[in-house]
Amino acid sequence: MSINQKDIFKHFSSSQEVAGEHFFSRSFSVFMKVMEEKKFSAAAVKLQLTQSSISQTIAGLERSLGVDLFNRESRPPQPTKEAVKLYEALKESEKNVSQILVNIQYENLVKPAVRIGMIESAGKVIAADLCKQMQKTLGLVSLTSEPSGTLMEQLKEGSLDIAVLAGEESHEDINKYFLGEDPWYFIFPKEFTLNQEKLTFEKLKLCGLPFIYHSKETADGGLLNEYFRKHNLYFPKVFEIQSNAFVYDLVGAGLGWSVSHMLGLMSHEKNTLNICPISDDFNPRKIYFCVRKDFDVRISNLVLDCVRGLIESLRAVKHDQ
Repeated sequence: MSINQKDIFKHFSSSQEVAGEHFFSRSFSVFMKVMEEKKFSAAAVKLQLTQSSISQTIAGLERSLGVDLFNRESRPPQPTKEAVKLYEALKESEKNVSQILVNIQYENLVKPAVRIGMIESAGKVIAADLCKQMQKTLGLVSLTSEPSGTLMEQLKEGSLDIAVLAGEESHEDINKYFLGEDPWYFIFPKEFTLNQEKLTFEKLKLCGLPFIYHSKETADGGLLNEYFRKHNLYFPKVFEIQSNAFVYDLVGAGLGWSVSHMLGLMSHEKNTLNICPISDDFNPRKIYFCVRKDFDVRISNLVLDCVRGLIESLRAVKHDQ
């Protein structure tokens, strides 16, 4: 049995929501969450409802539409072909209404809001300029700084719209745009002298200072740990730091040596550090602009163009130094 379109429209919410948020009635919202979570119990956890309430809501929707949406003879219940068609139609409707609401905001000079996350090293050098350049286009700009892994999780769960991060993780709901490579450098205390022209990790094992690790929760820490495992390198773990600024402070205080990258070093007062190129085959980390696919394309393209321009400007400054 096909689904009557008039029955569908009965379940749309009459309240007006902001772009990007659910605008369906409770029954359709519950149905969509069950489809996305693939289990009634998982949907109940996400919506903070009981499984009995989820089952009753779905049963009521089925009665209203006159079709079975789930085959309850299987465990867990599997969606019927009608359920799949309905879900696809609702997702498309949600996307279209979100875009219409954004267009209305533009037409009525209501500036859209955007939630942006950045890794610390990028935020230190481009966040202020990004806000300055975008303030006439955007309304509320919400900025946060987190490790790359945390930013990717926030994008996936929908608490961020855009992120500038490092790392190769991807997701079906997120578009990634390559911004450039960020080369690595050894960093030592200013008074620490080195006689070697070409420095490698292997040569630094006996340099007399401990290696300061980047936290494994960060993209830097993940890349370093992978490289050390691949090349059978080991340094006693005395310090493990999440913040680049703290790493620079510890190195500057003579407590050890570490590695950093161009973006991070550009935001730091370098007269406390001795900076040297890395001679190992230690590949530059890659920086990406990530945006949710359901976020407004016009806004994301504006922010992407601005971020790209700022990164290119930084690269030009570094080249001239």
